[in-house]
Order: sequence, then C-alpha cells, then structure tokens
Amino acid sequence: MTLTRNGKDEITNYKDPNSLNTAFARDGFGDVIQRTSPDTGTTLYAYDSLGKPTQITDGRGVVTISLTIMPVGC
Repeated sequence: MTLTRNGKDEITNYKDPNSLNTAFARDGFGDVIQRTSPDTGTTLYAYDSLGKPTQITDGRGVVTISLTIMPVGC
C-alpha cells in the first residue's frame, strides 16, 4: 500500500496491494469532492455551506446517500 499526500498532508492517491490507484480531489477546505478508482469509477461528494456532507453519487451516477440537515426546532 502506498499513500501520496499533498502539501497539506492530505491523501491525494492510494495505491493498493494490487497496484490499483485511487485518486482523491479536494476542495479548498480539504474535503474530498471526488474519488476515482478503476474498480468503482468516479464517486462525487457534495457539501453544504457549513461543510457538512449532503450527497454522495457513485460511479454509475446513482445518488447513494442524500442528507438534509434540519436546524434545531424545525
């Protein structure tokens, strides 16, 4: 297993024991917004304005998780 990190010490690439590479793209806050691997394709991650995760879309384009955070008292 090999990890590659950027200047902020965030993982940008992971090479597994089978030599498959998984790449991670991050936004300006360091949150993973895209994960690309040969076995699962490209997975997209979305966040709200507070940096909370709101949606994950898998490599087939299927939304696998969709979250809505409601303020307290709603």
